[in-house]
Amino acid sequence: MYQTILFDLDGTLTNSELGITNSAAYALGKYGIQVPDKKALRVFIGPPLQESFERFYGFSKEECLKAIDYYHEYFSEKGLYENEVYLGVPDLLASLKQAGKQLIVDTSKPEEFSIQILKHFGLYDYFDFVAGATMDRKRSKNYFFFHSLVSFDFNYDYYTTLHTSGAGKIRKSPPATKSTGGLVE
Repeated sequence: MYQTILFDLDGTLTNSELGITNSAAYALGKYGIQVPDKKALRVFIGPPLQESFERFYGFSKEECLKAIDYYHEYFSEKGLYENEVYLGVPDLLASLKQAGKQLIVDTSKPEEFSIQILKHFGLYDYFDFVAGATMDRKRSKNYFFFHSLVSFDFNYDYYTTLHTSGAGKIRKSPPATKSTGGLVE
């Protein structure tokens, strides 16, 4: 039935909790904020970093941007490897590819880090396309899904595309249109 399947990276393909929470703790530490229980930092898993720093720590836009730089400082060296592939994911991806499915990673994580993680864990070759944020933060949260579809340049069909996320949601993705440059709600 579904020909194209979009996967989120964090919480769907890999358990990235340790790398994300350690990176967030490092960034917050630069502001003198100590978080004794790193489970409290799970709020950084999934949404864009700026959103989490603003919402949960009241950071201004300028503080967010600097905190993201600190986060990336730790994440690029250690955090991206403090990660593990969920049991069964390689077998699932192999069977989907063998069945002729188009697989795309659609994530708010920087694309550069996403590709490094996928390659490090031997998952990269299963995917036809990887879409994520740019390090210069020019791709917005609402842009990833549309970017992955348009960049991959396939015939999008609402009824044959499935989008999975780490929040345990599996849904048909909303229709996209090239003419409006965005998603149709």
